[in-house]
Amino acid sequence: KKSVKITLIVTATLIVLLSTPFILLNINRVQNFVVDKITGFLEEKLQTTVSIGHVDMRFFNEVTLENVYVEDLEGDTLLATDELHGHISLFALFHQEIYITTLELNTPQFNLKVKKDGSTNLDFITQLIPKSNKEPMLFRVDNIEIIDGGFKLHTEQPLNPKNKAAFKGNNIAITKLNTVIRLNKFLKTDIIGKIKSLSFEEQSGFVVSNIATEFQITDSTCVVPSLAISLPNSELTFDTISLKYNHLSDLSKNINALKVKTKLLPSNIYCPDLQAFLPELGNLRRKTIVSCELSGHLDNIKANSLNLHYGSDIVFDGDFEFSGLPKLSETFVYARLNEIRFTTTSLQDLIANITQKPFVLPAEFRNFGRCKYSGNIAGFFSNMVLFGQLTTGVGNVSTDISLELSNNMQDFHLNGHVRSQR
Repeated sequence: KKSVKITLIVTATLIVLLSTPFILLNINRVQNFVVDKITGFLEEKLQTTVSIGHVDMRFFNEVTLENVYVEDLEGDTLLATDELHGHISLFALFHQEIYITTLELNTPQFNLKVKKDGSTNLDFITQLIPKSNKEPMLFRVDNIEIIDGGFKLHTEQPLNPKNKAAFKGNNIAITKLNTVIRLNKFLKTDIIGKIKSLSFEEQSGFVVSNIATEFQITDSTCVVPSLAISLPNSELTFDTISLKYNHLSDLSKNINALKVKTKLLPSNIYCPDLQAFLPELGNLRRKTIVSCELSGHLDNIKANSLNLHYGSDIVFDGDFEFSGLPKLSETFVYARLNEIRFTTTSLQDLIANITQKPFVLPAEFRNFGRCKYSGNIAGFFSNMVLFGQLTTGVGNVSTDISLELSNNMQDFHLNGHVRSQR
């Protein structure tokens, strides 16, 4: 009986000790005290304004913060979220560190600003990230889940006023952001992780249904072993993606400093999914299959072994080099065309779809039927020279033609010489 009584007393004592924190946290005065302590800790570490509306603690390592608000150093909103739920390490807190094993953010809103010199309103936080494992870790997260979030990016870099695309790279606004991210390693110069899922909508109308990948980022490289992108009606699959740069911070100043190398595996693309970047793609609605090898800097990129099937009658196989991107009006194109197969009817339809005007080939071309072309293309998008050999249903044709597009690619003109052989 005595041992039973002792056991009951010990058990009751443990229950009281374990339940006391949760009972206390339901008292307004205690809640305010905890909120003030957490807010003060964060403001001291971040040196900015932080506010928390309510705190709720379950067990000893599960914390929910409501109505969280964090400012940048200029007094503008950096992060605002209705609810932040985290599983934290109490052991790390004793060492003045924040170690969150799982972090969930409900309806968060992020605002990122990039100045002309490449600095951002997030720099004061990234400076707290240690460069090596030997430095103290003030803040660490292993798993991040964002539910129905929003993200805005504003840069001071002006856009080309002639750019008619709906997507504006200097003013990005994302809604319906949902993602699950695993961070295996998180240092300033070495980040290893996995994007388990990522979906969002951009104000331009561009929609990503899902992205899944792994990544390793250093101060001068980024390696993605594989990448799968799902758009509403498209599926793109990339082999290993290698990105190189002098310094990660340089990319915010000059994105063309980025050097890329990857391989797009045969992928099904519905062109209107990408019309936010190039409006003319919205008119190309036939099934498209594309594969290629990409390499070079973003303003001077090569697309080798480019294989494209558009509909059932148009096939393209060749090597391209683009110099001057992203400004299409200033981009010079050189291409070696191994093979282009088409019918005169499919070519007329393609041109009519792009220009959104009825188009009929000259009478000399309309009887060609099925065609096969090989040769070279050189010039700007507004004025290209096609030199090669055309095999048709009525004979062979040698071409030395100038193709001119004007009025924002709405008008189409052909000039040059055509020599036929039977």
